Amino acid sequence: NVDLDGWIIDAGQPTTHFNVLERDGLDPRLIRVDENSALYYIDEKTKISNMLLISYTRDLEGRCSQNRVLYDTLKCFNKDAKVTLKIYEGNHCDLTSIKYRNKYAYTNIVNIFLKEI
Repeated sequence: NVDLDGWIIDAGQPTTHFNVLERDGLDPRLIRVDENSALYYIDEKTKISNMLLISYTRDLEGRCSQNRVLYDTLKCFNKDAKVTLKIYEGNHCDLTSIKYRNKYAYTNIVNIFLKEI
């Protein structure tokens, strides 16, 4: 077993990933919650200590909404879960490439998150 102090999910796809859909011969725009998706495994036994969900105003189509569903589902089953959803200005995964105050913005956000946990 590994103890984790926190999770950072940057523009994650909690539904079945579009590459998996495409591999299986399905339209990659479909939204599926099945054994290939993170949402499928969330239930009353799910305990999240600290999670930062990052999404973007111009993320991949539907991605911001999917992360809101992930947030709401986690809170539904664990009201005390320390889960934060932050929506940043920009495109999919922009924080990993945009410089911010002479440091990468993503690094600053991760540092703040780690200090809070």
